[in-house]
Amino acid sequence: MAAAAAPLLLAALAVACSAVWDSASAAALDDPAELLRRAKEPAFLDWMVGVRRRIHENPELRFEEFGTSELVRRELDAMGIPYRHPVAVTGVVATIGTGGAPFVALRADMDALLMQMLDFPCRYLGVPLSLHKLTKEQIQPIIDKTVDQLPGWKADLLTRAGRKILVQFVLTSMLIYLTMSVELPPWAIKAIDKLRRGFLWKGRKGAKGGHCLLAWPKESVEWEHKSKVPGKMHGCGHDANVAMLLGCAKILQKHRDELKGTVVLVFQPAEEGGGGAQKMIGAGAVENIDAIFGVHVANSFPIGVLKSRPGPIMAGGGVFEAVISGKGGHAALPHHTIDPILAASNVIVSLQQLISREADPLDSQVVTVGKFQGGGAFNVIPDSVTIGGTFRAFSKESINQLKQRIEEVIVSQASVQRCNATVEFLNKDPFFPPTFNSPELHDFFVNVASEMVGSKNVRDMLPLMGAEDFAFYAEVIPSTYYYFVGMYNETRGPQAPHHSPYFTVNEETLPYGAAAQAALAARYLLEHEQLAATSDKAKAHDEL
Repeated sequence: MAAAAAPLLLAALAVACSAVWDSASAAALDDPAELLRRAKEPAFLDWMVGVRRRIHENPELRFEEFGTSELVRRELDAMGIPYRHPVAVTGVVATIGTGGAPFVALRADMDALLMQMLDFPCRYLGVPLSLHKLTKEQIQPIIDKTVDQLPGWKADLLTRAGRKILVQFVLTSMLIYLTMSVELPPWAIKAIDKLRRGFLWKGRKGAKGGHCLLAWPKESVEWEHKSKVPGKMHGCGHDANVAMLLGCAKILQKHRDELKGTVVLVFQPAEEGGGGAQKMIGAGAVENIDAIFGVHVANSFPIGVLKSRPGPIMAGGGVFEAVISGKGGHAALPHHTIDPILAASNVIVSLQQLISREADPLDSQVVTVGKFQGGGAFNVIPDSVTIGGTFRAFSKESINQLKQRIEEVIVSQASVQRCNATVEFLNKDPFFPPTFNSPELHDFFVNVASEMVGSKNVRDMLPLMGAEDFAFYAEVIPSTYYYFVGMYNETRGPQAPHHSPYFTVNEETLPYGAAAQAALAARYLLEHEQLAATSDKAKAHDEL
């Protein structure tokens, strides 16, 4: 009975939601407070919550957002909004309005996070089952016991193709997101050893296997709509960002005949280290755009509060890795060796002096070494050590200066200890540029947001040392603006940070993001209509 009633319930919800917006007056489009009130209507909020939960249950990694992209397109089809797809693999670009200037874009990122966190190269990467002629039935008891002894983790078998993807991800992204690690516990190694001798160890040559046993962190908050995909989770709130932009789309589509220009909706893949914004730009997603707004949920301040700042709001930076080579030998005979561990230690200390002695104290910069790998025995000095880390700053000049000095310090300090060093910057220069908010758009944002939630709930924030690929849009769009909507609820107590398996979204924040984006876009077009009429950009957008 319940299953049969579900489609009827969804249909009734859609009709109720449509009725709410069909009754909207023309005046509502230029009334941010009224847009928020309507976005809070139960039927409308329930629809956005449903969208967000469907995305949350089925998280997809960068450039794999095929299901999320399909969901977005289904919702746009239901609203009658035209779009272009695929853009940058899985991206979707939709348009609402006149098709002519001015053009304002709104962006949401779609990708989830990979939640398995393994050091690489790790001492033990799993058991290649085909190498040992073991069946899944033989190893299932070990999988079950792993789950029992590692709360919050899911043990599973990884195919050969999956193992290749894992190693590729670890090499390219784990330097950024490495926050926890796990190795197969000793009892599991011994249990498998009893079944068949031999393991796939780091450094072993020629070992080939079809499957590996791995432990995956999983979403640690138990609720009805938690992630259904082991090792993947929307742990940053991109599911909410997409739901808010779809909510905004529904608002604007109901008022499409009143828009004084064109709103471009950018559903972007691969924000989490994949350079999705760059690929969207390369695919022509934001051609002729005059301004772009991006919004992100944040649980560090209360629901109903919007925060941003003029100028730099998020840092840019890059990732580096260095191999320091010496001469290995017995730890009891250090005079017969050239110790790369000592050299690497001096390098790390010297890198910190780049900030304390070379950086302007008023120009925030960070250099952090988060990776140190070398040696495998207590009494052996290794031949080489690998270190890696990240550097952040709020201007391209500071980023370039840090990059130059990081390489100089590593090479020079290694040579002091008679070692050689090679330095590689693993991403483009810079990996992410700093995210910069137009001062003019900041004043505009404060005015519109204050009309929506009151001036006391629109607050300036300190810059963040985190990075955002929204920054790339500033390279091709005259005006860019990024802001946050709060979702902290003090009755729920402290909330886990972004990128944590305990991260949660307060869904009551969805109307704020949807209404804010709609109000900003509509007001921007209204205020820039006359300017666009005399601009050489007053031509139809060729997006579709």
